[in-house]
Amino acid sequence: MGVPGACEAAIHSARRYLETIPFDHVFVKLDFSNAFNSLNRSDMLCSVADRIPDLYAFCYSAYYHSSILFHGPYLVFSQEGPQQGDPLGPLLFCNTIHPLLQSLEANLSLGFLDDLSLGAADDVSNIINEGEHLGLTMNMSKCELITHLSFNVQVVLLCSFQHVEMEETILLAVPLFVRPALNSMCTVMI
Repeated sequence: MGVPGACEAAIHSARRYLETIPFDHVFVKLDFSNAFNSLNRSDMLCSVADRIPDLYAFCYSAYYHSSILFHGPYLVFSQEGPQQGDPLGPLLFCNTIHPLLQSLEANLSLGFLDDLSLGAADDVSNIINEGEHLGLTMNMSKCELITHLSFNVQVVLLCSFQHVEMEETILLAVPLFVRPALNSMCTVMI
């Protein structure tokens, strides 16, 4: 959390990993559905108390009770996740899922807010299960699987992921390889 140059380091690490990936390994990109609005607030507050105790009183006063949101003549009671627009929202989300990321055994694990990338398949079911305890649901339609072209995926869960060729891999809106992903990004920008 809050590491200068971390996005650049993640891009270079992922590129390096994919350049040298063994034939029988995979790289997965995972995405939680509506993650910020689904995060369990009690887990979020417990995580603040454990890891950032100086912020706990403030966060408790802001999130212990339901927040009232106004939408025209309607009142909406917000009971999950950090409030949209809260400058602490990304910190609160990342602080809550950080122990989950630390528990992974993958050769490479990268996290940027609700986007996780792993250099292993073994941790995916763990992330799904632990994420559900935090109120998070995996958005399978946005998850990606990157492997060698001739590698036959045997894990049923991974077969439901969108298969992306290594040369077309994009991480944090950055193409990892010169062609063809970079060319398509340049075409879109023109």
